[in-house]
Amino acid sequence: MTTNSQTSMKSSGCPITASRSKISLNNPNPLSVESIKGKSKNMKLNSANQLVLTAAMAFVFSMLPSHGAVSIFGSYVGFKINQSVSVSWYGAIEWGTDIQNLGSASLGTFNWSTNPDSLILDAFQVQTAKSGGGDITGANLYYRVYQQGQTPGDFNQSAAGFIANAPFTAAQGSSAGGGGDQNWGINSGLNANILSTINVTVPTVYNLEIYLEATSNEGTQFSNNGGANYIATFTAVPEPSSASLMGLGLAGLLALRRIRKA
Repeated sequence: MTTNSQTSMKSSGCPITASRSKISLNNPNPLSVESIKGKSKNMKLNSANQLVLTAAMAFVFSMLPSHGAVSIFGSYVGFKINQSVSVSWYGAIEWGTDIQNLGSASLGTFNWSTNPDSLILDAFQVQTAKSGGGDITGANLYYRVYQQGQTPGDFNQSAAGFIANAPFTAAQGSSAGGGGDQNWGINSGLNANILSTINVTVPTVYNLEIYLEATSNEGTQFSNNGGANYIATFTAVPEPSSASLMGLGLAGLLALRRIRKA
């Protein structure tokens, strides 16, 4: 609707004229029925596209592998010392009952190449936990022997398998009962003769360096003392040499001759 107006007024003899104005009451952006229908259709299409996109993303995520969790919560190493038939256990990662720590252990003094003395690395255990899609697949122990102050050589590897699902009793005597807890390793029979790896001519202190691992579908888990590994020590002394025995024999003969002279 449009109105035109013109008003002439007199005040104090001076004419006042109001300018012509044009007022429009029409909406400058009118919404037709067709435009409303079109927008409603577009909104429906957008909602349908959103549903399709959501379903596609859900399908893609369902095809991705699920991620679980795996860890090592305990590890122990066992030795048979000087022909012992029982295993003496030392702790690396300890839980439950405390026993002798592997990383600070002094394993003793041994006569090298003498039959009564022996140092046998005979057992190890790795206690693991898993959840979700995590799965432990095996356990390994690595060790090397070298003289203190010398450059170490390569590690020797000893593999072992599955021992038990929880509930089980670990090497130190504590019981594990978690739903995903497992015990891996070997309780006896590894039979790694440590003294056979060295050659001694004078009394010598040696390092026995060890770390353990558990393999899994989530990557390898380590028991390695934060990367420093566990280092136990022992001392090896040479057996009496033939020359030494001969010298003792000559000394005995001389002593016997003096006695006879007396």
